[in-house]
Amino acid sequence: MIAIKGGLLLTPSDQFDPGLLVTRGGNIEYAGPFCTDRIPRGVRVVEAAGRMIVPGFIDLHVHGAGGTLFSAARDRGDVREAELAALSTGTTAFLATVGSIGLSSKSDYIRALELLSGEVGSGDGSRARLLGIHLEGPNLSGTRPGVSKAWPKEGFGDPLCDMRDLLRAARGTVRMAVVAPELSEAERLIRFLSGAGVIVSVGHTDASYETGLEALAWGATHATHTFNAMRPFHHRDPGIVAATLLSPNVTNEIIGDGVHLHPAAARLVPQIKPPGKVVLVSDGVGLETAETGSRVMLGGVELRVLRDRVTLLDGTLAGGRLPLNMIVRNMVELSGLSLKSAIELATVNPARELGLENTGMLAPGNRADVTVLEPDFTVFLTCCGGVVHFSDARREG
Repeated sequence: MIAIKGGLLLTPSDQFDPGLLVTRGGNIEYAGPFCTDRIPRGVRVVEAAGRMIVPGFIDLHVHGAGGTLFSAARDRGDVREAELAALSTGTTAFLATVGSIGLSSKSDYIRALELLSGEVGSGDGSRARLLGIHLEGPNLSGTRPGVSKAWPKEGFGDPLCDMRDLLRAARGTVRMAVVAPELSEAERLIRFLSGAGVIVSVGHTDASYETGLEALAWGATHATHTFNAMRPFHHRDPGIVAATLLSPNVTNEIIGDGVHLHPAAARLVPQIKPPGKVVLVSDGVGLETAETGSRVMLGGVELRVLRDRVTLLDGTLAGGRLPLNMIVRNMVELSGLSLKSAIELATVNPARELGLENTGMLAPGNRADVTVLEPDFTVFLTCCGGVVHFSDARREG
């Protein structure tokens, strides 16, 4: 049991400064204005004055953490190290994204899925929760490949049969899968995946506006890192970007780090979409703590680590560097969103997208996933299912 007192507390309907949050048995018992009488006797008290008390972040699109790439993890120990590292950025839950880096064949995909599936749902609060797998590839565009010049082909044959094999290897843990709608087998894949309860996302695609609308009619309801690795929007050729932005049923990912999108574009998306239909994602490749200016081999690919981005040696963006806490900061400071709006894009919105109950909001009865941020948005502490993790033990007080 813990009481976090003082500081700015964000609840679903209000904000309190000073606020008070009390947890009991992994859930939130009280979240509201500070009141001494609300602090139970003998409870562990943490001072958060001058800080922000917000829900734990939920990252639906992240490839790794703490130097571990999920696609290239050697064993469950690697996965658990990444889960622990995620807590230091305020992320308490995530989908492990399996993409092209670190994979060269169908057997590589299957190996990664079998390993990751064993960790899904095993969180006890000691690490961030792995909620499921986000399958990015192999059914993506060769015209808009992103970091991979060619998605793995070895061992792949009929796309639908291959997808059945991948879902079988993941043992029911694939929560999201990306399909480029212009592919010849896209309709079969999208209908199959949505019928299997998988959220289908359109991404890495050169699809037209009309083809995008067809994909939505087939069952796609999500858009992978909107604008990035997509046919560019043009006023006479709006492309799949417009199809997803104009649909009230599609949830659009944005990487609001100030690099993947101009801050104005990152601000535009939440203004176009209905409430709850935009999620912030990091697209992180696990190099958030790597030394700026260094070169790192990750999954067999040499990457350059810059201050705010990770690139191939030719300068092509190779995923995100900034974790969600810093992306929320940039959405506030660069894109001009309110703190409440930016936090919702990284907490309650992704929780709703996954159909998670009692998660993503600081309210009595909800799961005690909490992040306390410093004024500069670095993490003071993370509480995962009621278990407290200080980013620096000396700051516990």
